[in-house]
Amino acid sequence: MPLFELSGGAPRRLQRLHTVAETHERQVAELFWEDLETFAGEPLFPLARRPELPGGGAPDIVALDAEGHVVLVEVTRLVDAGRLAACLDLLGWAQRTDATAVGDLYPQGAARFGEDWQAFTATPAPLPVVAPARLLLVAFATDSRAGAAVELLETHGFPLTVVPVRLHETPGGDRILDVGAAGGTATQPGRPTLLDLLEAGTLQVDEPVVWRRPQLAQQHAATVTARGELRLADGRVFAGPSAACNRLGSGSYNGWECWVVPRLDDTPLAGLRTP
Repeated sequence: MPLFELSGGAPRRLQRLHTVAETHERQVAELFWEDLETFAGEPLFPLARRPELPGGGAPDIVALDAEGHVVLVEVTRLVDAGRLAACLDLLGWAQRTDATAVGDLYPQGAARFGEDWQAFTATPAPLPVVAPARLLLVAFATDSRAGAAVELLETHGFPLTVVPVRLHETPGGDRILDVGAAGGTATQPGRPTLLDLLEAGTLQVDEPVVWRRPQLAQQHAATVTARGELRLADGRVFAGPSAACNRLGSGSYNGWECWVVPRLDDTPLAGLRTP
């Protein structure tokens, strides 16, 4: 579907760019790395960016979900047979890896990984890394042959999701990135966003939320904006709960478990996602 600019005057259609430069590929990968939760639709622990794997290969992003499954994110201009095969090879590594190997990839070191991973999951001990692994393949385009292979894999329940992205240019020369997802949604089914909770009436615009950290004698406050973002007391705005926690705590946190809603008896935001 076409996109239009509505910022005053007559609507102006945005021009889709068919030639995507390598720099745009890198920028999209960096964008995903900075806010994995927003694009994946779930809290993810960002483990490493372009790590060199034993035996070769360097995925764009290696992350862990809240249950300990490895999630690989690969960004590419074109999914063809060669690129798909390379991604499946990376997924094979992720399927066989364990917590020790994963910790070795963590830039801050294996010991720090255990501490940060435990803080992210809020569990008495670090969760193990378990199969199956998953692959998010972020692509500007997919050729017909690889597309048929992806469709076959998805039909048989293979842990692969293709996330289409499109780059557009405004009449003024600005670039706009349109990020979609398999099935036409931006998040996984059953994973409401803050905006979804606002639209359902569960949360209110300017709803106060709090992150209490008694072990550090700290408490952080924020409010939910009308756009489904979190605004901190100092005015900084973040697209998701985890991104706000990561910046405040200088680590990796599951913001949906950290932030609570005082009006709703300190229910964590994660508790509001459950029907």
